[in-house]
Amino acid sequence: MRRVAITNVGAVGPFGASLDEFLDWWKAGRPALARAIESIDEPWLPTELACEVPFWKPRVHLPDRKAIKLMTPRVQFGVTTALQAWGSGVDDTIAMLPSADRRGMFTGAGVPVDEEWTFRDAVETSIVDETFDVVRFAEKGQDLLNPLWLVKSLTNNILAFTAKQLDLQGDNDNFEAGAAGPLLALGSAARSVACDRMEVALAGGADSLVTVEDLLVMDRHGLFAPDAPRTLLPSQGGAFARLEPGSRGQFGVLAFASRMAPLAKDVAPPATHFPPDNVEEALDLATVEVWHQAKMLGIKDSQATQIRGPRLPDGPGDIDLWTTLGDPGAGAGGLLLAAAWALRFTDKDTRPIEIAAAGPSGEVAVALLGTLP
Repeated sequence: MRRVAITNVGAVGPFGASLDEFLDWWKAGRPALARAIESIDEPWLPTELACEVPFWKPRVHLPDRKAIKLMTPRVQFGVTTALQAWGSGVDDTIAMLPSADRRGMFTGAGVPVDEEWTFRDAVETSIVDETFDVVRFAEKGQDLLNPLWLVKSLTNNILAFTAKQLDLQGDNDNFEAGAAGPLLALGSAARSVACDRMEVALAGGADSLVTVEDLLVMDRHGLFAPDAPRTLLPSQGGAFARLEPGSRGQFGVLAFASRMAPLAKDVAPPATHFPPDNVEEALDLATVEVWHQAKMLGIKDSQATQIRGPRLPDGPGDIDLWTTLGDPGAGAGGLLLAAAWALRFTDKDTRPIEIAAAGPSGEVAVALLGTLP
């Protein structure tokens, strides 16, 4: 098995649109980034605050301008960070890499929602005497629909657009598992590189919970209530890492494990973005497995720096990233990678770094990053 190094990271979020801006925010003490919502003009939203990407202009960051019309904001963030992680001079870099079938990509995605209320005008036009009229919808409503609405909502669009841009024809996968998705992607990418199937792989994810549907779901679960124990404002963002064969002393992936939180009998899975209450059991099991793998590598120091994504219990030594960053859904798993990068190269923390996140139905993923033995 080959060692797997993390050689670059790209990041977008409420802090800005690059890893450098993330690191500047990190060095400033991770100040809160909540602002008035600007992307949604609805007077009855359940909250006035969110953590949006400031001054976002996709044309500045995405080379294929025609493709932007087919990308929702979460896809734009994902493709942007994947290209950042790949590195500058994309065309020149491709020419120096192994064949396309040795280049892969693994992404984490959130549950797709209608980010622009595609059907509202069509449905409102089809109301006759306070009742939805199918005939009127066929005559008037359908013309108001964007014919590309379904294509834009596919969860694997980050993977598809990036693979086309970089000519990635090797191993790939897309994990629709909320904040756990990007860590599941990291584990799969690391295995692919370690097993000599890929020479280079991208892993991460991006998301945006600043949508009407997501805000309503969060409100139904009481996240905006004054007495909420830990309010996590809706947010946007994500990050990708570039993985390659590594050598002793480099920063890379040491171990990975995932679990599903057990569900009680006759209880339906919870609504999107909210894992079950017994997610701690899955987290404990995954963490034990990760450290077992680490010990097999000769890593004995269990005093790791911990960074946990939203909706995981706090523990001693945890870095609380989310109350200042908001909740970027699946993007949280990607930003865990950026946080680990900051710990290693900005804070010069050489201890192992344990990162963990939970998905909407109780998926839990734990990764251990650090100095490759």
